Amino acid sequence: MPEQTPEDCSDSRVFVGWTASNAVSDKPADLFTTASGNVNADATYYAVFATVTSGSENAAWQRVSDANSLQAGDVLVIACDSKGATAGDIDNAVMASVTTSISDGKITTMGEGTVELTLGGKKDEWTLTSSNGALGATAAKKLAWGSGTTTWKISISSEDATIQSTTSDYGRFLYNVNSPRFTTYTSNTSVSMVLPQLYRRSGGVSYEDYSLICDDDPTDVEAVQTKNAVLKQLVGDQLLIIRDGQKFTVTGVRVQ
Repeated sequence: MPEQTPEDCSDSRVFVGWTASNAVSDKPADLFTTASGNVNADATYYAVFATVTSGSENAAWQRVSDANSLQAGDVLVIACDSKGATAGDIDNAVMASVTTSISDGKITTMGEGTVELTLGGKKDEWTLTSSNGALGATAAKKLAWGSGTTTWKISISSEDATIQSTTSDYGRFLYNVNSPRFTTYTSNTSVSMVLPQLYRRSGGVSYEDYSLICDDDPTDVEAVQTKNAVLKQLVGDQLLIIRDGQKFTVTGVRVQ
């Protein structure tokens, strides 16, 4: 079995995610790049390809002011406007503070080392995934990639984001002003413990002409069929089916 997602067809037509739909014309409503959750019946997942439209070099970062506007596939960064900081990689269970230029609800210069997080899942059960894996919490003030609770509730009020672990005892994200870092706390907000903001990438890569076919050859359809699957998830870019306690890597595998 391949150890990566299906290969892109060309510079203009690329793999963009997985769907349970067996035919697509527009962007599938259930398109996912990260996924978790119960699958209660036999399931087939199809690789989706699309044409890249212009504008990929014009990405901009704008502050998210309404949590209801969030949708799976959004690329986000966690920031602290007042301190000009964005969240970097996890080190000693906290996310590093990266110096970033922020002005009027926009990131003007992204600090090197800022971690970009792809939103997956659904409201009140969001996932936040980087190239290191899904962002998780194993306890208050203890973050980890790919372990612990990896689902989050997100709400926004007055531009401030509450990114709350779905295990409530693990707390929600705050920025520690005195010891600059981002992590989950159960303490109250204060002048030294402030709620972060979320920024979303816009104006970047966009797609059209969604298809289950990479090029023009119908035999290029990529599909994964499972029996009695109990869990599906992505580890990095690799789709994993867990069935009867065993793990099966099934990225881009044609049904045999």
